[in-house]
Order: sequence, then C-alpha cells, then structure tokens
Amino acid sequence: MRPWSSATPSSSSPGGGRSRHLARRTVTPQSRTSGPARPVPGTAPGTAPGSVPGSAPGSAPGTVDFGSKVATRTAHPYRDTDVIDSRAPRFNQAAIGLLALGGVVTGWWPLFAVGSLQLLLGLTLGRRWCVACVTYFELVQPRFGEGELEDSRPPRFANMIGAVVLGAAALTGAAGISPAATALGLLVAVLALLAAATGFCAGCNAYKLVCALTGRRFVSCPLPPLPGDA
Repeated sequence: MRPWSSATPSSSSPGGGRSRHLARRTVTPQSRTSGPARPVPGTAPGTAPGSVPGSAPGSAPGTVDFGSKVATRTAHPYRDTDVIDSRAPRFNQAAIGLLALGGVVTGWWPLFAVGSLQLLLGLTLGRRWCVACVTYFELVQPRFGEGELEDSRPPRFANMIGAVVLGAAALTGAAGISPAATALGLLVAVLALLAAATGFCAGCNAYKLVCALTGRRFVSCPLPPLPGDA
C-alpha cells in the first residue's frame, strides 16, 4: 500500500471521516504537472515533499520519527482516529484480557476497575491516554512496522462494551458479590484474549451486525486497497 497523506480532508467528502481518509494520498514532485514542489505545512526544513508533519528532516514521504527509529506509516496513530493499525486493538485486547484474568485469579476486584478506567480514558480522551495503545504505537509499531489499516469504529465499540462489563465487575466486587464479579471478569478475559490470539473480536462483529440490521453505511475492515495500489 502506498503512503497516505496527513493533509486535512474535505468535510464534504461522502462516507464520513474514514472515507475521507481513503481519498488522502501523498503528493510527490513527480506527480505534479507544473510548478515547484512545496513542502507540507508544519514539516521541518529539509523534509521531503509529501512527508507527514512531524517527520524527521530528510525522511522519505510517509515516514514519522519515533525517537531513534523511523517507521513507515500510512496513518498517524493519534490524529487519524477514523482508522487504526489492525494490530493495535489486538495488543490492547491482550493487555485488558491479562488484567481481567489477573482479577479473576486473585479475586482482587480493583484490577477490573483499572481495566475499565483505561478503556474509558482511551475512549474519551484519546489514544494517548491508553497505556497499551501508547506502548504499541511508540515501542512495537516502530520496530515491526504498521499492520493493515482498519475502520476504528468496531474496536471502539468493543472497548465500550469491555469498559461497561469491567466496570460492572468492579462494582459487584466492591459490593461483596464475588461470584458475579468473577463471572463478568472472566467473560472479558476470555473474549479479549480470544480476540488477541485469533483476531475474532466479538464486540467488533456485534458492531457490524448492528450496522447491517439498521442499514447504516459501513466499509469492511481491513480497509480495501484503493484502485491502482500494488
């Protein structure tokens, strides 16, 4: 897949933010018919035309500097929130699943509260507040590269469900209803670890089913390649 541009999409594009993302393409000097190449606003002096804002000087188009490593990315993890690296939700699900499993094994309900709080912070304040997300984007993705992009709405919906169920587990645990807390925590642990291991996300599929039943427009994930992509 060729690099995507981080340029701001037109609000008049059909299909919402994710469809607008599909239309964004990196513009290189070779693709211009006339006139000198202009750098993207916000990039450092000497940065190659078409590079993502924030990239290191001299970087190839579509690259972003991560400390000592540079990883080629087609979407910015914190700005392009309409899409997400398909590996990131699985990494987050593994973290949440292990946290929930720890609460089940130890019987310590505050672990359920921590997992619910982490999901809520990521949902309300953004991916920078999600510890597992930041760990993936800053440490794992730069080393192993970006996975396929997918629509971010299904995993976001799954996170909402996980936050509610873990919150209920924490509340029932605090109220002394240990069997209910254990059952709810185990449910999250099993589904989250299953999604992390196999890619089958129950919450994601529930979102797609709701879209199909209500007739809401939805583009399958992973996102299909654009015409002309190799």
